[in-house]
Amino acid sequence: MEILVDSSVWIDFFNGVKGRESAALHKLLEAESPLCICDIVLTEVLQGFRKDNEFELAKKHLLQFPVYTLASPDGYVRAAELYRKCKKKGLTVKTVDCLIAQTAIDHGLTLFHKDNDFNRISGVSNLGTVRP
Repeated sequence: MEILVDSSVWIDFFNGVKGRESAALHKLLEAESPLCICDIVLTEVLQGFRKDNEFELAKKHLLQFPVYTLASPDGYVRAAELYRKCKKKGLTVKTVDCLIAQTAIDHGLTLFHKDNDFNRISGVSNLGTVRP
């Protein structure tokens, strides 16, 4: 089972935030578990670095993992459908989270996150999620 690590987990990890998710990510990294990211997560994480050397170091580390993308316009349409399904159920989610979720769904990945939007999305889709 390949695990797509969301930016919500990576950002805390890189910022040294102590918590369940950061500790779990550290254990997954030590165990060399099959982790991956997606293009949007890569952007979200890297944009937060203020210092060039930290940006470059994080980029080097993140690009060691497989980076998944939505392969066609159909993926973006399905992400919009996810958003609409949530909206019809009265659930508010961010567009970017629908794009990340759809990437995970399209590639059969389990999403490791700490963002409640993904719990809402998994309630209207077959998104597999994990939280420690």
